[in-house]
Amino acid sequence: MKHFINYIKLIVGSAVYAIGFSFFLYPASLVSGGVTGISLIVNILSGFPVGAAIIILNIPIFIAGFRKLGLKFMFDSLLATVFISVMIDLLEPYARPLTDDTLLAAIAGGAIDGIGMGIALGSGATTGGTDIIARLVRRWRQDFNIGQILLAMNVVIVGAYAVLFSDYERALYAAMSMVVSSYLIDVVMYGFNYGKLVYIISDSCDEIGREINVKLKRGATVLKGEGTYSGADKEILMVAIKRGQILELKNIVRGADANAFVIVTETKEVLGLGFDKIYDN
Repeated sequence: MKHFINYIKLIVGSAVYAIGFSFFLYPASLVSGGVTGISLIVNILSGFPVGAAIIILNIPIFIAGFRKLGLKFMFDSLLATVFISVMIDLLEPYARPLTDDTLLAAIAGGAIDGIGMGIALGSGATTGGTDIIARLVRRWRQDFNIGQILLAMNVVIVGAYAVLFSDYERALYAAMSMVVSSYLIDVVMYGFNYGKLVYIISDSCDEIGREINVKLKRGATVLKGEGTYSGADKEILMVAIKRGQILELKNIVRGADANAFVIVTETKEVLGLGFDKIYDN
């Protein structure tokens, strides 16, 4: 049943992505990221169908990926790629702008594509193309993360569009669409349950911990550490909080120990007591 649900996610997400591209980005000639964006450039230059170009450009990528990323992962990604390609070409005769405003097309197209991509990625696969390239590069260079690699490739694609067609304004709209899409991917995959993870190094961890329990209604975990310079034992408080609580937490720490060392990091998702329940994708 779990695999069945994942395949449903894959198909629905791919269909939503194709709709966003076909009815907003494609009619407005707004290049999207990845292989789809390259395929749109090929289409504008030669009239070659976008879906067919996606499949052809993905062939060498999938050959490389099969050897490194595993059969199951690549099969699911291939399914998504083929489905998106077929849907785009089937929708092309009906693809007409639902708005003549390029800004609205960029925002709506990016939002719909992001929702579709988020649903598809939630199945555990990718939509092929640059996603697979990013994973392969990540295996070669551990100092780069996937987001940085994808961003770099998308910048090159949008830059190529701007130079080839001397249309820098439309390229900026395309970049805006990618930002919207990226945000919606995170929302669909992780929800709005963003939070902050805070580490507090202080000689007053007991007092700070009690204040967190009472004022923020949050639990905290005490970690044991050792200073590399002094060799002294240290206590480190680790606490997960919601974004709106960070100012109050800083005030608690300042009131107990103005010399405390505080590290604040962003979290994509926090699950458990006081946050969303743990669920199985």
